[in-house]
Amino acid sequence: MARKRQHSRITTILLDIEGVLTIEKRAIPGAVRTLETLHGLGYHIACVTNATTRSQEELFCHLQNLGFDLKCDQIFTPISIVKKMISHRTVALYTHPHIKAEFSEFEQEYHHPEVVLLGDGVLGGYTPELLQSIFQQIMRGATLIALHKNRYWQKSTGLHIDLGAYVAALEYATGSKAYIAGKPSPEAFLTAIAREPKQSITSTLFVGDDIEIDIGGAQALGMRTILVQTGKFRKKLIKASSVQPDLIIPSITDLIPALLLL
Repeated sequence: MARKRQHSRITTILLDIEGVLTIEKRAIPGAVRTLETLHGLGYHIACVTNATTRSQEELFCHLQNLGFDLKCDQIFTPISIVKKMISHRTVALYTHPHIKAEFSEFEQEYHHPEVVLLGDGVLGGYTPELLQSIFQQIMRGATLIALHKNRYWQKSTGLHIDLGAYVAALEYATGSKAYIAGKPSPEAFLTAIAREPKQSITSTLFVGDDIEIDIGGAQALGMRTILVQTGKFRKKLIKASSVQPDLIIPSITDLIPALLLL
């Protein structure tokens, strides 16, 4: 399934991690070898993820332990983007304990914060009591920022509700619009491209498993896109979406021959 468009030759490939290269703690079969081949062919590679339970360094170590030939500066998470959003304001942090150290430069405040930051892996989860507390902080004037707004994510046991449901609930209840740091925000993609200043949008391909967040976000910027049938992929979700990827392939292992069709 392909759409024919005029583009320059692909020189940069951006990859989602969870659902494209890995499922939880395991590499998708053939993903390590495919990445090695892409490097050998001279493509500029970067990973753009909405994962927010590990720091960039922890993600790098995780992927390295699985055998992926990547450097730390080839991995992009929403954390660096959201730190610029917070700037010098006080913040109420609702994130995984592993990444709280990433925000040590900011003053934390939980009664009258200037910013409320939502992420994954909050201890105890987003309980009704916690959502009520966050609701009150926003109603007192705090700006709502979320590391991402994914609807669901893929685990070994199937699809699970994700952060986006809580972000949407707080937006609805407070009448506020959350600022989103991760995909599909343009900054999430552009930050990765900026690493290679000679590269351009039209020579960039994004490979993901989420039709809206990955494919829709990348296409809004003018990138070419490939959707893999691993991770979050569900046929009914594709049929219900107005987004159409350039190609749909079974898995990352089919990427090399697919490049010839773009």
